[in-house]
Amino acid sequence: MLYVSSIIPKQGSGGWIVIQRHLERLEKAGWKISLVVPQQCIQGVEFPKSWETIIMPMRKWWWLPMKSYLPGSLELRLLHWQIECKRVLKGRQPNAILTILGDNYALLASRLSQVRKVPLSIIIHDDLKLRATSQKERVKIEKYNEMILKSSSRVWLVSPEMKDIFPLRKADNVSVLLPVPEGNYLKFVSWKPEFQSSPVVAHAGSFYLFHVPYFQKIANTLKKINGTLLIVTSKNNPALTVLLEKCNNIKIQEPFEKNQDVLDFLRDYASCMLVAYPSCLDQHPWIATSFPSRMIEFMHLGLPFLILASSNTALANWAVRNNWHGYLSKLDEASLLNFLKKITEQEAWSEMADQSKYTAVNEFNPDLIQAQFESELEVLY
Repeated sequence: MLYVSSIIPKQGSGGWIVIQRHLERLEKAGWKISLVVPQQCIQGVEFPKSWETIIMPMRKWWWLPMKSYLPGSLELRLLHWQIECKRVLKGRQPNAILTILGDNYALLASRLSQVRKVPLSIIIHDDLKLRATSQKERVKIEKYNEMILKSSSRVWLVSPEMKDIFPLRKADNVSVLLPVPEGNYLKFVSWKPEFQSSPVVAHAGSFYLFHVPYFQKIANTLKKINGTLLIVTSKNNPALTVLLEKCNNIKIQEPFEKNQDVLDFLRDYASCMLVAYPSCLDQHPWIATSFPSRMIEFMHLGLPFLILASSNTALANWAVRNNWHGYLSKLDEASLLNFLKKITEQEAWSEMADQSKYTAVNEFNPDLIQAQFESELEVLY
C-alpha cells in the first residue's frame, strides 16, 4: 500500500486519525505500508518503524519555485516529486495507491497511479469547493477534483448527500464510507446517581464562535437542573473567552495528546454528549454534506447524544432516518429543557444510551467499517 497525502497518519481529529487507523489495521491484515508525505507536515510525528516513509522536501536547491500563477509550475513540481518517489522505491511496485482528496499530493497520487498502472483509491471527507472564498477558487477546485477523480478506481465519500453531488455519483466504484472510530474495545458508561443530581453535557471537538449562542443557551438551561456544560478545548480558544463571559457553569478541559485519553476522560465525567452544527449554512456551508467523525468516535461511550443540526444537512438526515431521540432541528428552550430533564431520569437516560450503544455496535462499528474499506480497496493483483 502506498499512501500519498499531506494529511498524515497521526493522533488528532478528522482525516489524520482516520487514516492512521485504516493503515494500522491494514498492516495487521498483512499489508506493507509505505507513505509519501511532505516534510513540513511531519514535525514531532513518529511513524511506526515498519512503515516505509518517503519524506518529500519542500524544495531541493535545483527545483524551480512552485508558483500557482505560472503555467506549468505545478506540472514541473509534480515531475520532481515523481522522480523522487521513483528514486526511493527503486522499481518496487505497490499493489494499491491511496489518498485523501485535499491538495496537490492527491494530484501526485493520481499521477503515480497513471504512470505505474496501479489503481487509485480516494477518500473524501469534505466537499472542498464549499470552502471556496471566491468563484475563481471554486472553479479551480472543481477542475482539480475532476482531474483526480477521473483517474480513480475507487472513491469513498462520507455521506449519501456528498455522493449525490460529485461527478462520479452514478459510477459503480463510488460508495459511502464512514470515518473509522477508535472502538478497539467497548466499555459503555453505566447509569450513575450523580447524573440525576448534577448532569454534565460534554462537547469535544471543534469549537467556533458560532457555537457560543448555542452553548450559552444550553448552559443556561442546564443551570435550571444543577447541570454543567463540559467543553474539551484549548483555554486560548477565542470562542471560549466569549462564552465564559456569559456563563458560570462551564467546565473546561484542555485537549489530550491521544484520542484514547479523551475517551477515558469523558467516560468518567460526562453523562451526555453533544454535537452542534450552525443553523445557518452560510457560516460553514460544507457541513451540508460532511459528517462528524467525533460523533462516531464518542458514540462508543454509550452515552445519550444531543444532536443539533438544521434539516438541510447530512447529520440531520441521519438523525431523522434513525429516529434519534436526542435530535433537535431548532434550539428552543422548551424542547431543550425537556431533553435535559430526561437525561436526569434513569429510565429515559438508559433508553437513549441504548440507542447509542446499538449504533456503536452496528453502523459505527470500526470492524465493519474497516471490513468495507478492505473489501472495496482497489488492488493490483
